[in-house]
Amino acid sequence: MAEGGESAIDVFGKVLTKLSKILGREPPFTIVTAELNAKGLIADGQLSAVKRQGLTNDQRGNEVAEKLKEKIGDSDNPNECVLKICDVFESDTVDYPTLKGYGAKMRKSISNQSRQTSGVNKTKKCPPKKFAVDDETDGPQASKQGHKNEQESDDEQESSDEDEPMTKDSKNPTGPQDMSTQIPKQGAGNKKFDKQEGPPMWLYEQMILDRKLPKPETIETEDLKGIEYLLLPATVTENDAVEYYLKLSSLNCSTSIKAIDIDGLIIYVGSYGKTKVMVTMTAPAKNKQGPVHAAVITTKILERFTSIKYVVAIGVCFGKGPSKDQKLGDVVVSDEIFNFVSKRRGVDDDSQRGGNHTLRHDTVNIFKKLKMPRKIKVLQGGIVSTADLIDNPGIKEELFKKFPNAIAGEMEGIGVVTAIEYTLQRVDVIVIKGIGDWGDGNKEATKGWKPFAARAAAHYVHNVLNQ
Repeated sequence: MAEGGESAIDVFGKVLTKLSKILGREPPFTIVTAELNAKGLIADGQLSAVKRQGLTNDQRGNEVAEKLKEKIGDSDNPNECVLKICDVFESDTVDYPTLKGYGAKMRKSISNQSRQTSGVNKTKKCPPKKFAVDDETDGPQASKQGHKNEQESDDEQESSDEDEPMTKDSKNPTGPQDMSTQIPKQGAGNKKFDKQEGPPMWLYEQMILDRKLPKPETIETEDLKGIEYLLLPATVTENDAVEYYLKLSSLNCSTSIKAIDIDGLIIYVGSYGKTKVMVTMTAPAKNKQGPVHAAVITTKILERFTSIKYVVAIGVCFGKGPSKDQKLGDVVVSDEIFNFVSKRRGVDDDSQRGGNHTLRHDTVNIFKKLKMPRKIKVLQGGIVSTADLIDNPGIKEELFKKFPNAIAGEMEGIGVVTAIEYTLQRVDVIVIKGIGDWGDGNKEATKGWKPFAARAAAHYVHNVLNQ
């Protein structure tokens, strides 16, 4: 309750009519709605509806005000929601004296209530909420892992060559954010490592999910200067996890995400943690998985953007096998990438012909082990890269016999390594992937882990680049 027993929605309701007359006018309309949208107070779809042709200034001002009222009413923390609106009205970006006055008036009412309940006599300006990265959920409106989506696998979609995005229009996402020791299971609970049930339930912040990524546009050269990190998820499942943290970072850092189109390749530019990055997907369809497309796409980007120093292949890998040292959902950080794409296939044996890639010391140091939520282990070691999707226990066993120092396997890393061999600049590659299965012919038993593993890898890279 606010001052005098008023609720937050009552506080906002007192100025709603007057706000309606101001918010629809220019210049405040364009600036204010952009700021409200950036802070998640009005969704993209709602903003598009407000901007439709045929509305008078009063009508569109009223729609904006009513949508803010709905947002406050739906919020788990209405006071905080009103204070976020006040932040927009009082910001230097908006710079509209009447709105500043209404913002200050609402803030005073909310702050007086806070003093009464906490016994604190000093009024402080409440900053916008920062979305947590290691909390039990991503926020009060977080969505649970969707049972349908978490059962989907990129290897199962036989009916179509195209993978369908899991988060862009989905209300049932899969994802993480927790340092809790109490891990809710989807199966019968914690068991031995060789009998892992479903993945822990990791939650998404709905406000972040609802944010839409921009359409491609012409970007100023200045916006692309100095970007050193290229993040390469392969499949849609992997890309969804990376995009979530890209959106979260843009909110927490108050930065925008931009998109560019290079010959049909969509590249997003924005903050990932506190670091500016480029993000693009190498395998939007199953027939594009593997090293060839990863190499082509990496080459195209590195030729155009010469500031890039580190390429990070993020996603899902198969593990060596369940043990006390390795379990589903753990994150593998490569220090060496073993090449089993180029090989000699003889009568009695297959042998390696391609060279391996040992990571530079500075790369290993940047991506050194960090603590992860949900008892996820971070495993550093070699990872074998092959053009084949491994799902056969005999083949997997032979593969790890050839590369005894490898602790996991995947399909894109060596393609990226090949690409950097032809660049003029000094670039390094690291593979960071979550264990989503064991490559043992039993993917059905572990299919719920793929989204979790992708999210774990995306979370880890976010943690590193947020330092």
